[in-house]
Amino acid sequence: MSDVSGGPGWWLASDGKWYPPETAPAPPPPPPPPPSQGDLAPSFVGRGALSSAPPTYGQTATAFAPIQPPPLPPKASKPFYTRVLFWVVIVLVIFVGGCIGIVAATANHVAHVATQKHTITYVVTGSPSTVAGDITYDTIQEGQGQNGEAQLTEQALPWSKTITASGLFTSYTVSVTNASTIGLSYVQCTLKVDGRVVNTNRANGPLATAACHGSS
Repeated sequence: MSDVSGGPGWWLASDGKWYPPETAPAPPPPPPPPPSQGDLAPSFVGRGALSSAPPTYGQTATAFAPIQPPPLPPKASKPFYTRVLFWVVIVLVIFVGGCIGIVAATANHVAHVATQKHTITYVVTGSPSTVAGDITYDTIQEGQGQNGEAQLTEQALPWSKTITASGLFTSYTVSVTNASTIGLSYVQCTLKVDGRVVNTNRANGPLATAACHGSS
């Protein structure tokens, strides 16, 4: 240290003194290179907070930490009785709908049966020796047509009668009594509905009676 320079390499310090070359401070480091685009990522102070201060030379930028949304509250489950009530209502709706359908189908069927017309045929026959018989036939029906009872005395055989009947409740009966006195004679009745035999009976001997019943 001296008040005057001692030669080449001596340097003047801030205190106004001259120092030899070996005491000279090291040259300052070169300036840092400009940061690249990738180094400009913002740093975060704490979680989710953005730091406004850029990273200094030699400092590694803090990695980006995404802000996590708060967790959703758990869904409140419906009480058990509300779920049971829901299914009870569904079952009731299905049941009522089925009952309505059954009632409607039944009503249509009843209306069809009530208006449907049937052909009724009473037939009475006998043995060759039976020349006559006493016949009774009756018809009970709701629809239009013959109702009540009719009788024929000593009617020649064979005999038949055809009528038309309709209604929900219909009933037909025909009976014949053998008027012959011959022991081997017989009488026979037959009842047909729409051409189909529904009942037939035979009675043998004098004054024997055969009766046939049916409905539609």
